Amino acid sequence: MFLCVVSVHEIEKGITLLEQKAATTKASALRNWLTGLTATFTDKVLSLDAETTVLSGRLEVQTLSGGTDPGMADAVIVGIAQTHGLTIVSRNATRFDPLGISADTRGSGSLTKAASSLIRPNPSS
Repeated sequence: MFLCVVSVHEIEKGITLLEQKAATTKASALRNWLTGLTATFTDKVLSLDAETTVLSGRLEVQTLSGGTDPGMADAVIVGIAQTHGLTIVSRNATRFDPLGISADTRGSGSLTKAASSLIRPNPSS
């Protein structure tokens, strides 16, 4: 399994929002969890490069042209997965449908709302 840099961003955003709302106990628990998660995936965090950003930009525009706004984050997650030939694992797999990719819910039971997407090798790989 791999962790997408966008997922790390989304988790950190959620933690910071909790801190701003003075939900410090929950924020602290999530921060500890995120620290462990990034330590576990330290060499498996997939980042952005020029090829991925070009692909994700095209995917987002194609989806917008079809009348759906997937948001930059989901377009980038799909771009990263496609660039590396990987499958997205998500608790909410249907959110990726407009981008023309099928995400897999198998193995998503351990995901939290904070980390709703991981990326894994394709079954055929």
